[in-house]
Amino acid sequence: MPIPIADTLHNVLVVRFSLKVAEWRRRAFVNESNREAWFAYRARLFEQTLFASLCAQTKPVSAVYLLMDEDDRPLFETYLLQPLLQIQTQTQTQAQAQEGTPLPTKRVALGKGRFPEIRPIFSSQAPHRQVALDLLARGPMQQLTMSRIDSDDIVARNFFEVLSNDIVTALHAGKSFDYVMAAQGYKSNLKQMQRCLYGRSPFLTRYWAQFPSRNEWMAADTPPTVYDVSHVRIREHRLLESLNAQWLQLLHGTNVANGFSKGQSEPLPEDLSFISDAKASPILCEDKRAFDIDWFRAWAGFEPPEAQLFDQAPVPSLWHRVRVAWRRLKGRQ
Repeated sequence: MPIPIADTLHNVLVVRFSLKVAEWRRRAFVNESNREAWFAYRARLFEQTLFASLCAQTKPVSAVYLLMDEDDRPLFETYLLQPLLQIQTQTQTQAQAQEGTPLPTKRVALGKGRFPEIRPIFSSQAPHRQVALDLLARGPMQQLTMSRIDSDDIVARNFFEVLSNDIVTALHAGKSFDYVMAAQGYKSNLKQMQRCLYGRSPFLTRYWAQFPSRNEWMAADTPPTVYDVSHVRIREHRLLESLNAQWLQLLHGTNVANGFSKGQSEPLPEDLSFISDAKASPILCEDKRAFDIDWFRAWAGFEPPEAQLFDQAPVPSLWHRVRVAWRRLKGRQ
């Protein structure tokens, strides 16, 4: 009896963590003198949000590619690698102590147990190309999904399990697609939350039954990645909507673009299939409501970030302060 495709899917994640994108320079860390403080804060965000999500997944992620600037290796080792190793060691030590097994004498490498393998990519030129090359170096890759999620976002504890099941269901139904879009999720600043249906969701996954070899790439500088297309234009491509895999965009002062949305006050209908209609609204959101910690624990599988975490964000300029105050005044954060 053949193994179900859901069991053979290899899920990898690509995160644009600290690439020196022009927009980020202006709106996030502003200048190089503030970059280390910004990186340290983003590392703490990552530990308490996306990394915690990945550790709680019911279907593990094989690898997490963190795309960083070529000069960020020291920052990665100081503010990410060592803290993540400590988290992993402490967790495994506690688990082994409860089971009565011998304690480890040294730290174990990332990628063991329920912890996802962290694979940093340091580059200022074509970092996505290096992700593809790394995957090819691992050998033939069949039934591969490559997802993109921001480093400060959170996904439900069954996100990759549900995503895989939706892909398998669609394949068995004879559907053809290249991208999968997780359309349903939430926005929250940990004080309020808002349920949303996003017809142009940035929570995208690229699916391959067989990952293309290097000589199959259309051009040397455009290898296949999940960043091949803009999420704003995703409906121009072969797309499968996942209405079950859920996400949460975390809103905070140093968030570059996301915020609470307006324009929908009634609860979303139970049947969400209308989102596939090309004429459907790009985003529909219910009214904001109080953040529910008990709901979050059950949904995400871990404790929410520390309440004072957002207060640790570096505020690099007067312009940044004005921007944050304006977004709060408009109710976006």
